[in-house]
Amino acid sequence: MQIPVTVPNRRVGWPRRWPFRAALAVVALALLLAVLGGIGSLPGAVLGGLAIGLIETFWSAYFSVQYKDVAAFSVLIIVLIFMPTGLLGRADVEKV
Repeated sequence: MQIPVTVPNRRVGWPRRWPFRAALAVVALALLLAVLGGIGSLPGAVLGGLAIGLIETFWSAYFSVQYKDVAAFSVLIIVLIFMPTGLLGRADVEKV
């Protein structure tokens, strides 16, 4: 996957707005997947990515495509209510 990132250049001029917004959407989705799977858990991030991909696909089949991010963040909120460390995250326990 390629991330459309733009850097302002004085010789070329300021870039248009869509590349920044697209990059922001990709970064927000990556943060969502990392939190959903559990910070620091690579298998959790993969599982979260598959889950969010399936949810967005099924959401887009039955509802408007414009609201697929609403479904993704709603799933994140529901998962974090019941599992605060994410899907495969582990709680850190400190011994005193």
